[in-house]
Amino acid sequence: MKKVLFLLLTIIVVESVFYLVLSDIRERRIGEYYIAQSNIHRSNFNSSIAAYEQILSNIFKNRLDVEEVKVLMKNAQDEPELTDKYRNWLRMYCLPIYESMKSVGVTHMHFHLPDGGVSFLRLHKPFFYGDDTSEFRPSVVMVNTKHEL
Repeated sequence: MKKVLFLLLTIIVVESVFYLVLSDIRERRIGEYYIAQSNIHRSNFNSSIAAYEQILSNIFKNRLDVEEVKVLMKNAQDEPELTDKYRNWLRMYCLPIYESMKSVGVTHMHFHLPDGGVSFLRLHKPFFYGDDTSEFRPSVVMVNTKHEL
């Protein structure tokens, strides 16, 4: 009877050790799988962000950071009595660009004059302008203060 009890206890201990070892291996593999998947998703996300940055940077450099836009913005600042005319010209110039940018997920395009945080033109809301955005758009104030992006 002692031998049977000893054998039974030995089997239970060995099975328990195997169960613990296999459980530990399983948990490690699951953890490794989640880490690998997370790295794949992070890489895909970073690649997507880099692609959007490249697309938008090219659009900015080639279509928005151009002499036509700079002249319109400067004239709007220098000739306040003609601001509405320059705003409308800027809207007409930029609307096709904005519409094409929607295809890559851009939902807003917003212009400010360098005199602070006052909205000059929103392509997504072209008839809503003149409001001071400096309270909730500190980046606009920073760009206007430091004169860099």
